[in-house]
Amino acid sequence: MREQHTALFIMRGLLGEHPYHWRIVVGCSVILCALLGAACSINNTGTSTTVSSTTVGQATHQPLALKEFTIPKTYKIIEGIVVGPDGNIWFTARDESRIERMTPGGTFTAFPLSSQSDDPSGITVGPDGNLWFMETASVGRITPSGTITEFPIPGVSGGLGGITTGPDGNLWFIENENNIIGRITPAGKITVFHIHGFGGGPFAITKGPDGNLWFTEADANAVGRITPAGNVTEFALGGQNKQPYGITKGPDGNLWFTEAEDDTIGRITPAGKVTEFHIPTTGAFPEGIVTGSDGNLWFTETDTDIVGRITPAGVITEYALPIYQSAPSGITAGAHGVLWLTESERDVIGELAPLKIGG
Repeated sequence: MREQHTALFIMRGLLGEHPYHWRIVVGCSVILCALLGAACSINNTGTSTTVSSTTVGQATHQPLALKEFTIPKTYKIIEGIVVGPDGNIWFTARDESRIERMTPGGTFTAFPLSSQSDDPSGITVGPDGNLWFMETASVGRITPSGTITEFPIPGVSGGLGGITTGPDGNLWFIENENNIIGRITPAGKITVFHIHGFGGGPFAITKGPDGNLWFTEADANAVGRITPAGNVTEFALGGQNKQPYGITKGPDGNLWFTEAEDDTIGRITPAGKVTEFHIPTTGAFPEGIVTGSDGNLWFTETDTDIVGRITPAGVITEYALPIYQSAPSGITAGAHGVLWLTESERDVIGELAPLKIGG
């Protein structure tokens, strides 16, 4: 999907950076360590960049400061990301079967899982103050200090997906290969609910404003709702092959989601009314989406190396990342207006914040 961006890559190569950005390298130090089977910490001070924007519609042109932290070990597939209760950034490294913790200052610590085939994906903060994550055929829990416990999903041998804390004090998760929505208590008791309607590969899940859980079905062009009691309702999207991926609760009391193959951001009310907003840049492949502290929605455009912002009214602003093939994917909101994202092609964690002018 990236062949169309070759000309832009050449321009960046000639100029040393995106023509609308400038980079300030503030230094990077990596202390290598290898401690097999145990946690390993490495410090990376990061690289800073200023990111400007292009807006379609009426919106404030807010430049952003981008700071990037290179993950010391090549992971190839960085999946979920979340800010933990300890103020650190936690993410899943799928190819290496590790859970990673990064301090806001750039110190990385890796926590290996029990098997190299565990393939962790989504991760979230649980109601118990721990981090909970999905892996192949299991749900995992890791304490802020790094103690891991794994809970096998009954009758499941594969599959990945998202995970979120529900309104009932339990964790709710996706097992996409078997079309399952699951619930796990903080004590580890698992209940599964099979989707028998469209049955289209559930992908991401979030807590809704109506006391239910909402999820995307990537293969069925649908958004689903499941009550804490397990009753499922599915809402079909118009057209074909839209592949809804990420989903989050918006600041306006609606659910917002990405349509990866249609270059669209969707909004669905708790009653099921869908409105779609087309992204100006073609071939964007939007994936992750999150509500920011500024009252807008922020999303990643994986195939065009862009982070986008959409207001509740539907005005889209795009911020191009300065490096070709950054492939931003996961995105989460942190303190003080900061957004954290994964750049999966470069093995980088990015920190986006409003640019501070002057002292």
